[in-house]
Amino acid sequence: MSKATVSKNSILSHEFTVRYTTALIGIVVGMQVSCGSGKDDVNRRLDYGANKSEEVSHIEQNSADANSNTESSAEVDQNPDSAEILPETQIAEEVAPPSPDSSATSENNNPISPSQSAPTLPQIKKWHTRSGKIYDPNGKEWRGVGANLSNLMGKSRDYINNLVRREADMGFNFIRLWTPNHNSSGPVGMEDRANHIVEIMDIIHANGMQVMLVFWDTYMDLWGNSHRYYRDVEWFQKGYKGDFLTWVNTLVPKVKDHPALFMYQLINESSCRETCAIDYINMYVDSSQVIRSMDPLHLISPGGLSLTHALEGNSFQSDKNIFVEELLKADDQVVWTNSIYNLHAPNVNDLAVLKNKIPTIITEYGFCMSSSGPLPKEQIQDNTYGAKAVFDKWQVSGIAAWEATETNCGYANPTNGEFNLISEFKEIASYINR
Repeated sequence: MSKATVSKNSILSHEFTVRYTTALIGIVVGMQVSCGSGKDDVNRRLDYGANKSEEVSHIEQNSADANSNTESSAEVDQNPDSAEILPETQIAEEVAPPSPDSSATSENNNPISPSQSAPTLPQIKKWHTRSGKIYDPNGKEWRGVGANLSNLMGKSRDYINNLVRREADMGFNFIRLWTPNHNSSGPVGMEDRANHIVEIMDIIHANGMQVMLVFWDTYMDLWGNSHRYYRDVEWFQKGYKGDFLTWVNTLVPKVKDHPALFMYQLINESSCRETCAIDYINMYVDSSQVIRSMDPLHLISPGGLSLTHALEGNSFQSDKNIFVEELLKADDQVVWTNSIYNLHAPNVNDLAVLKNKIPTIITEYGFCMSSSGPLPKEQIQDNTYGAKAVFDKWQVSGIAAWEATETNCGYANPTNGEFNLISEFKEIASYINR
């Protein structure tokens, strides 16, 4: 090929490239102007009941200016049809149709800057944990003082309403609601039982409180039949996949959208002794995955009695920190629960191990009751005053009183005016939620 031919072809190629590049840049500018103007027109929708997936298009644009040299090039990468399909359990962002904006381009008709590109997807609003603390869907740290209501199954609406109102008057902001029979009856069928629980949650919500739901009890099944699950290694290995998960799959769809719900607890005072701590973790992970497939927005706890009891007789007993680390590896959003009826070791040691790592809620705090019966007045006073120290020193996220009603404690209306338990509860609630 001659030198003249090469020169002529180069000139033709350059002329074609410049025209082709100019046309493409015009297209890119038009597309970017449309996309850029929609930057501030984002409609965010939070729909807890959504069971459908939505699409959000992401347009990636890369353009290069034409070069004045003979070897000019232009590269445009456009993917207007690409879309990320969000899972059904997630909440998508809807982008409003953009409107043209002539100010999006400069005087020399250059494309808009990268800072004016389409907005990214927002974070899903849900209950979550971080560094040993609990946060609500709006990102505010949650701290709670609540009460256990374990005997509501089968009770009349008036009875439930009066009891719940009394707990609200004490200043409590959440109720630990038991779904198994615990010294009570209730509907036998799972569907009827789940509907009854929704009715109770409606009453709790109407009284301005939130709900922690307990699926199972370590000492009995859903219907009150005695069973020592904490000694049943086989149950933690595969037995839980029977009635337990059937109940989970029945109840969660009915309550997952309820405005009062903030947390699920798998088992009251759960522990898996006799060297089965790994089975304990695996059972929790499997069950929590089942729950999150239906409800990814609320917290979940395995429901431990204490680290000491959960690890009794197994390889983690000598070092609770290792168990905590393994649990966090399995689920970094886990919440631990303890039952504490005094502020002595080993209970306090558990709180020290969990501090700033896994959020802890003391789901049974013995203000006035121990496992052997009512406490003396001096001990009740110590436990009541000590509740503030539990929050301040060990940074627990919440406390739920056990048997802390005026009937069981006997110090709601003292004749000598020295100690009023109800007043103390109100003061503690005010202090914790300050």
